[in-house]
This record gives sequence, C-alpha cells and structure tokens, in this order.
Amino acid sequence: MAAALFGAMTWAAAAAPPTAADYARWPEVRSLVVSPDNTHAAMLVQSKEGRAALATVDLTKQAAPKIIAAYSDVDVVRVHWINNKRLVYVAHEPGPRIFSDKWGTFAIDHDGEDGRMIITGRSDTDAETGSSIKYRLLTRVWRLLRPVRDGSDDIYAVRYSETVNRGYVPVAVSRLDTRTGRARTVSDGQPDNADSWLFDASGRLAVVTTDERPRRRLWWQPAAGEPWKVVREWESYGEGGLWPEVLERDGTLIVSARAERDTTAIYTFDLRKGVLDKEPLVGVNGYDVDDVRFDHKAQQAVGVAFDAERRTTVWFDEGLAKAQATVDKALPPGRSNTLLCGDCVGATRYVVHSTSDRQPGEYHVYDVAARSLRVLAVSRPWIDETTQGRRSYHRVPARDGLPLPVVVTHPASVPAGQAAPTVLLVHGGPWAPGAGLDWEPEPQFLAGLGYRVLQVSFRGTTGLGWKHFRASWGEYGLSMQDDLEDALLWAVKQGLTDPGRVCIYGASYGGYAALMGPVRHPERYRCAVSHVGVTDLSLLFSWNWSDIPAAARGHDLKLLIGDPERDADKLKRQSPVTRVSEIKVPVLVASGRLDERVTPEHANRFVSAARQAGVEVERIDYDEGHGFSRPESETDFWNRLAAFLGRHLKP
Repeated sequence: MAAALFGAMTWAAAAAPPTAADYARWPEVRSLVVSPDNTHAAMLVQSKEGRAALATVDLTKQAAPKIIAAYSDVDVVRVHWINNKRLVYVAHEPGPRIFSDKWGTFAIDHDGEDGRMIITGRSDTDAETGSSIKYRLLTRVWRLLRPVRDGSDDIYAVRYSETVNRGYVPVAVSRLDTRTGRARTVSDGQPDNADSWLFDASGRLAVVTTDERPRRRLWWQPAAGEPWKVVREWESYGEGGLWPEVLERDGTLIVSARAERDTTAIYTFDLRKGVLDKEPLVGVNGYDVDDVRFDHKAQQAVGVAFDAERRTTVWFDEGLAKAQATVDKALPPGRSNTLLCGDCVGATRYVVHSTSDRQPGEYHVYDVAARSLRVLAVSRPWIDETTQGRRSYHRVPARDGLPLPVVVTHPASVPAGQAAPTVLLVHGGPWAPGAGLDWEPEPQFLAGLGYRVLQVSFRGTTGLGWKHFRASWGEYGLSMQDDLEDALLWAVKQGLTDPGRVCIYGASYGGYAALMGPVRHPERYRCAVSHVGVTDLSLLFSWNWSDIPAAARGHDLKLLIGDPERDADKLKRQSPVTRVSEIKVPVLVASGRLDERVTPEHANRFVSAARQAGVEVERIDYDEGHGFSRPESETDFWNRLAAFLGRHLKP
C-alpha cells in the first residue's frame, strides 16, 4: 500500500544486506505533522534532486502526496500547521549557519498556492525571494517561534540581538500575518532578558521566563496594563527550578518541575500563590517527564509524553487513551506507537508513528469509527527489519552505586550468549539524552558488521533525574569515564563482550571520551575513534570563534566542567592533547572544517602531538560542521570506520 500511496516513489526492500549508504541515507518520509482538523498531513520527503522537500497528503482518502515546496540548493527542515489550510516552514542549506543567506522561513497553503517568504536569512530585505514578493520581509535576526493557532494565518516570531557576550539574545516577540507580511509587537513591556513566552486564550502575553545567569525567574502579568510580577525565582542550575509548559484556557499553568522528587514531573502551578500543586499530574521514577501534549482547540493539556526505555504517552482524555490502547494492541508487540493529531480531543482519525528496536519507522492512519489501521508510509523501506540487531535495555550500577541505563545492540550474525567484539559507542553532549530501545542507524550499522554495540547513559545524561545530572559536575574524564568502563566490565561479565576486542568511539563529547578511554583505562581498548571530539578543554573557554556564547562559557562551563584559571591543572590533566603519549592503541580522528562548536584546532593540536609521541593516528577532514549534514559524508566516514575497526579488532 505504501508504494501505491506514494506513486512515483519506488520503495523496494534491498536484497543484499544494508550498506553504509543505506544507513546514512535520509528517510523517505519524516517529521510528519497533522493539520488541526486531522484531514491532512504534511511531511518531509526526498525530492528528485535528493533534497528534503515539503509534501502534503489527504488523510481522508488513499491519495498520493503532493510535493508543494522543493529547492535545488536547500532543504526543508521544519514545518508546522498554522491552520487547516496554511503551513509555515523553514528551509536552509545543509551544514553550519555560516551560509546564512540561504536560510529562510516561508508560508504556503497545503495545495501549494499562495506561497511566500516571510523571513530571510540575509541581513537585508533586497534578496531574491524565489517569488514576485520582495517586500515586508523580516531579516535574519528574526526566528519562527510557533504558529498562533487561533484559526488565523498568523505566527509568532522572535527578534534577536546579536551580542559578543551572550550570543543571540531574544528581545521582542511579534505576531506576523503570513499572507500580508504585516507584523505587530506583542511583547511590549515584557521583563528584560525574557526567553520563553506563553499567551492566554485571548492571545495576550501572560507568562514569561527570564535568564539572568545565574538566576532564572518566572513572571506573570495578571491582566493587560497591570505590572509584571515575579512569581518564582531559582538558580539556573538549582534543584528548585521549573519550566512553564502550557497555559490552559482557565489560566491554569502547567509546568515541569522536580519539587521534592529526583526526576522532573508535570504539575499545575498556582500563579496567584506562586506554589506548585502537592501531587504531580504525571511523574515517573527514574525518568524526567516534561513534554505536554496540548490541544489548541480545547486550550488544555490532554497528555504527557516521555522517554523511558521507549517513547510513552500518558493521555488524560478518555478517548485518546482508548485509541492508544487499541493501536498498541493492533500493532506488533514491542512497538513504540505515538499518536499524531492536530486538535486531538474527539478526533475521528489519527496518524500513528510506529517504531521498534528493529523497525526504523512506519506511519499508519487509524480510523476511530472503523477501528482500522492502514499503512500511510514507511520511513526506510530499504531496511529489512528481520536483518536488524535486537536491542536490549539494562540498568548497570556504577562503582559508586549510581544506576546507568545501558542499551545493547546485538548483532544478528552472533548467536545469543556468545561474546562478540564490541564497540563502546559514547553519545555527545555530554548533557544530552542517551539511547532508548528504538531503532538507530549507527549502532545497527555497526551490529551489521558483527560488533556488539554498548550505549551507556553515563552520569550527566539528561532525562534521568537530578542526581544523575549533578553527579557529572567537574567529572569530565573522571567518574564519567569510569561509568563507561563499569558498563564494559558488566558486558564482559555477562558474556556479551570479548574483552580483548573492544574499540571506543564517539562524537563531540563522545569523541573526547574515546580519546580519554585508552588514557584512563588502557587495558580495555584495542583502538579509539573520535569524531569532532574535544581534545583540549582550555579551548572551550578561550576560543573566540565558537557558537558557545561567552556568557555560557563564563558561567555554565565553569560550573559543569571547571574554572579555566582555578582548575587549570585539573583541566590540563583531563585533556587528551596533554596526555597523548599515554595512548598505546591506534586512533582515528575525524573533524569538520566548518565546525563552530569543536573547532578544527582541537584535531590539529591532538594529531600533531600524537604524531610527535609516536601514536598511530589517522585523520579525516570533511567540509562539514559539528556533525554530518550530508549522507555522502556520513557514508564515507562509516566506510572508513568499518575498515579501521576491521583492521584493529581482528581475532
């Protein structure tokens, strides 16, 4: 049905095992969003030129999708429904935002009519827009915030000021008509340093948060013309903070907060009294909960989604809960099934995004009245899920007792219970989410080569509570590194890993950890691979050409990593570049020539020092930023990675 539904898109499962190009290839369909009335869906699809294009499809019948916006030199990267007829989307050139003149925000009707640029990536408004309209363009200092979603054609846009110390700082919010280009400011009189905004049911700005490092504040304006009031204040990295999620029709503020818990939960917050409700609406032991599903028509929260072992949604609405249960029962066990809807309450149909550890993703249409499911699209039809590695989820105690979630991808070619050569795959951030059980291309690619893959949510990994986060402060290369060894030793003890055939690999912070692995625990690894990895911690504080604002470097990084002056000796000991002579295994280093986060100077210094120390080191450079934006670059790197692992993890 998927092939028939998408007509010209020919989707045939590959007969041969997937290659690096198959895993690096972009999905045929992704980022699907449903119109408010649930009659149409918009999605990103691949154009004939290999670019990400915007397409829409009528969900009420089995119709082929129609590409309504496509470009030869930029990708559509983000799309939202403004109302039942109109969409807003962002398009830009792949890679870092150095090429800002090829960025833009556009609006278009779902049938492809009345399209126009509304925000340009240039500093002026005289650029060609791709249409006959060249007036009322907002410049590059504006960014899309979100659609208003009151039935109008309007969106909210934020104007930023670029400063040396704080980077891009939001200064005002405007309401913009996407058909006429007319804009009016809706944030006059707001507190200084506002960085989030909630509007009440009438469209009045009522709640904002402000960032005044090291303090954050929650402000409320009870009625138009009244003074703004501080109703909550907390340390930026303190336990008592909260984050406003949605403002309901009756003025109830829904927030995510820890309160007396270790993990973040969802609460109601009394704006007049400035206090949280005593009991959370939704809280989960071991996992942070902070994604509220909001129905714009009903103007109320209808559910909460969170990432545990799998993506899970708790619905407050009885009809939505019933639909979720029906879908979960109808689809294969072990699936994570997310209901996608516009105005969700009382919907007669939903789109279901269904994934598992071996299924990259399918989209189904669920008809409530008929209680039926039909396939709408398959994201990666060339991946045969029966060939993919099984993934398992474990909680492994660190040496100090901290529980560490560990996801293992088991190669299909290795019998269960047999130890296998292993790749310890370290995520970036480091203050970022870890792995769950859903399908991921990189570990599946490595498992397809016969390697067992370990992904460890070491201390600092977000989404696992305050204690897990707080335990990472000042622990770059120390207990954060020990967590990786503890998980590896567990895998050896379980008979999963051949202890003599292990390579450590990661990107960004993961690249840093890969280089520190053979320094801190030399007996554990036969090789190390670092992609856009930090090698000199001092550069994070001193390098001026960086996308990390000076204010963040002056406060956040000092708190989380260490003070570059007071802790200079410690940071030196924790930097791979200064301990490179201790590395006794082969190393592969890859960097991005356009990387503004971990600049090429990190790789330059490390590779130079490694060669002087006699370390066996290979280097690859790509015309990329902090990560891969082009499948061909990722394909090339993964093929080189496979060759490197094959040479150094031989029996």
